[in-house]
Amino acid sequence: MWPTLPKKSTLELNPAGGAISHKKRGKAMKNSTGKNARDALKGDYAGIIGNSPQMLEVLTQIELFADVPISVLIQGETGTGKELVAEALHQNSRRAQEQKVTVNCAAIPSELMENEMFGHDAEAYTGATKEHRGKFEQAHKGTLFLDEIAELSLLLQPKLLRAVESGEIEHLGGSKKIRVDVRLVAATNRDLEEAVSAGTFRQDLYHRLDGFTIYLPPLRERAGDIPLLVDYFLEKESQRLKRDVGGIAPESLALLENYPWPGNVRELRKAVVCAIVFAQGDVILPTHLPVKIRKPVLQTVGTSPEDIQASEEQLQQISPIGLTLAEAEQQYILDTYELMNKNQTKTSEVLGISRKTLRSKLRTYGAD
Repeated sequence: MWPTLPKKSTLELNPAGGAISHKKRGKAMKNSTGKNARDALKGDYAGIIGNSPQMLEVLTQIELFADVPISVLIQGETGTGKELVAEALHQNSRRAQEQKVTVNCAAIPSELMENEMFGHDAEAYTGATKEHRGKFEQAHKGTLFLDEIAELSLLLQPKLLRAVESGEIEHLGGSKKIRVDVRLVAATNRDLEEAVSAGTFRQDLYHRLDGFTIYLPPLRERAGDIPLLVDYFLEKESQRLKRDVGGIAPESLALLENYPWPGNVRELRKAVVCAIVFAQGDVILPTHLPVKIRKPVLQTVGTSPEDIQASEEQLQQISPIGLTLAEAEQQYILDTYELMNKNQTKTSEVLGISRKTLRSKLRTYGAD
């Protein structure tokens, strides 16, 4: 799954030759039907990249729903950009001047969630020396974004339903009803109807959240947006990493367009970051991409002995000669660690792994 550090390419791949410059491709696409249709929208959707019919439908829905005082449910796989849609709904509404408050329902332990959402009075429990305003109060007059809503515990779901329906909350340890005015936006990567059937999500809460639903398509269903996304990440991440990489070889772009992207846009961004780090010139070549993107997928080429043998031969051609997978992984991690000047935070971000995992790997390699 790891690319190797290639030697500096001697190929004259540049925007004037075989490589594709993000600036030139952006101009070439400027007059496309999707671009014109997107320009017709009134809102500001700068952070949401794509001119495909699927994304134009998403943007149109955002424009329709942004200023309607009804809850919105955003559904889509992990990495499709649900938080960007929530931000666009907020920024294009009359509540834009107020706060958008985000709660990740999967990241907060269930025993702490009630306090996080609704706050507490002073002396509500041991150690509570002063009043605490919860997320509902913090989002008053603004937008409350509940990410990963399917992970909310069954014990807390009726309290959330009551708060949404009544527009009132109570602090832990208190009896005073506090009026709150929030626009509720929720997101999930799970099928809430299935969760309702399984008994892990309340049906009444589901129907209350499902005022409008925006479905974010996976990247594999809008592969035509990949060149635009690559342009965007190339420019943004090259600046952030202080690397002068402004083009991508057609072969590299073709690999990106044909990869299934189980991690969606988030995974594409990580792949571009990886390629920028390993690029020895100003153009991304296939050898700069993660190996899992370059290797053939057996399911797509067939399962006959001949197909499998051909795939294995192709894989050998793009794998580091003489290295096992573990050795290739070690080389990739250590090379990246050196490129990032042994900064563990930056290295883990580029590799797409946690700092804890990186530290464990470095200890194993004797490089910590």
